[in-house]
Amino acid sequence: MAKKKAENVDQRSSHVTDSLENYAKLDEDRSLFPPERFEKILAALEKSDRVNANVPVSIIVENENIRRENRDNDNDFIETIRKEGLNQHPIITIRKTENGNYQFLMVGGHRRLRAFKSLGHRQIPCVVRNFEGEKERLVASFNENQKRKNMDLFDIGKSFSIFRERGMSFEEISDVSGLDLSNVRRYVHFNNWSEDIVNLVRENKELFPVRFLNKFASKKYSNEQILAELNKKITNKPVAGKTKRVGATQKNYDSISGTVKNFKLSPDEISLISKVLIESKIIAKPLDQNL
Repeated sequence: MAKKKAENVDQRSSHVTDSLENYAKLDEDRSLFPPERFEKILAALEKSDRVNANVPVSIIVENENIRRENRDNDNDFIETIRKEGLNQHPIITIRKTENGNYQFLMVGGHRRLRAFKSLGHRQIPCVVRNFEGEKERLVASFNENQKRKNMDLFDIGKSFSIFRERGMSFEEISDVSGLDLSNVRRYVHFNNWSEDIVNLVRENKELFPVRFLNKFASKKYSNEQILAELNKKITNKPVAGKTKRVGATQKNYDSISGTVKNFKLSPDEISLISKVLIESKIIAKPLDQNL
C-alpha cells in the first residue's frame, strides 16, 4: 500500500511544473511557491488528510461558490481582515484537471480570498485538505460555510442544488444537513428564484421570515407570481406605530367628545380645541361642532 502511494506521488510530481505554469501568472508567485514545495504538499497529503501552507492568491482556482453572491458588506469584511487578520484559514484542495495537471481548488473561504486580493496580499494561509471524492469535497464546503453563521436560505438552496447536480439524492442531502426531506426540497426551490426576488427578500428580511416564504417554494408558483406576492406584502407593510396611534387617538376622541359635550361650548370654541388637539396628535380628526 505504501509503495502504491509513493508511485502516485511520483506520477503527480511529473505534472507539478506544468500546473504552476498554468495557474501562477506572475514570476514572483512562482518563486514564492516553487514546484518542489507543491510536491512536498502532495507527499504530505499521502500521510495526512490536511496540511497547512501559505499559498499565492493567484494560483487558487475559486470554482463554484455555494453562496448566491451578496457583496453589500464586503468593505466591512475587508476592513476587519485588515485590522484583525484571519480567524479561520480558508480550505483548499488539490484537484486533477482534464489535461492531467493539478490545481489548487477553493473549498471554503471565497470571501476571505477576495479580501486578501483586495488588500494586495500575495499569499494567504490555507488548510490544504485531501478528499476521497467530489461529494466529500462538496459536503466539506457546505459545512465550512455553515460555520461562518451567515448563510441565508438562498445560500443553502444553492448548495443543495449543487449537491443534486453532482448526483446526490434528496435523502443523502437530508443526512448531511440534518434537515427533513420536505425542507431539503424547499431549499432547492429557493435556488430557482430570480435575482430580483433574492435581492428583494434580502433587503426586507423583517417582512419575509422563512415560514412565510415556504408557501411559495413550489413549482406551482412562477417567479413573476412570487415577485408580485412579495411586492404586495411590501405595499401593505404597516407603518411603525400606526396601528397603535389610530387606536389611541380614537379612544382620546371619544373621551374628549364626552367632556366637551358636558361643557356645552360654542362651535368656535370646539373648532379651536380641535385644532390644538390635532396638532398635538392627541386626536386624528376635528371634534363634532354640534356637541
